[in-house]
Amino acid sequence: MSRSLPQPDKPVSRVEILLTALGIDPPSFLTFVEWALSQQLVASLAATESLRTPEFFARRDALRAFRDVLRARTGRAWSELDLERLFNAVKRLLGHHQREPLAYGDYLKLLWTVPHACAKCGREPPDVTLHVDHIVPVVLGGRSKRDNIQFLCQRCNLTKAAKVEGGQPWLDLT
Repeated sequence: MSRSLPQPDKPVSRVEILLTALGIDPPSFLTFVEWALSQQLVASLAATESLRTPEFFARRDALRAFRDVLRARTGRAWSELDLERLFNAVKRLLGHHQREPLAYGDYLKLLWTVPHACAKCGREPPDVTLHVDHIVPVVLGGRSKRDNIQFLCQRCNLTKAAKVEGGQPWLDLT
């Protein structure tokens, strides 16, 4: 005889109970999940054969063709804002990437606006050597601009490598 578990009023409450028990703030967890799923959507779209051709994004009708691919893949009509954001994210991911030099002004902004500590583990010099890290790696389309750089200690930076490790949701989903 199988026992059924009591079902809470809302399905998320079971997850919220576990998150809270682990000391994880449920809203921040859901924000991370939304961001991660958005990034996965971009990776999934970038695997679409028709988008991987070198001339696709150079076409005059590339955005319209991308909209058709997106709608066929997801079964959903997307807002113009999200369509453009997804188009640009896939284009960046599939583009050829070279590290642009970090402008002196962007480096100064980082020095003046961010604590001189690892953004991941919080350790500070002289206990660690800080690296300037690209939040979205250059090989994944990240730019050398202030909004995409942070301090990471040598260990955290080398562990991160060319991965993206979370962020704020960026799709409107309307």
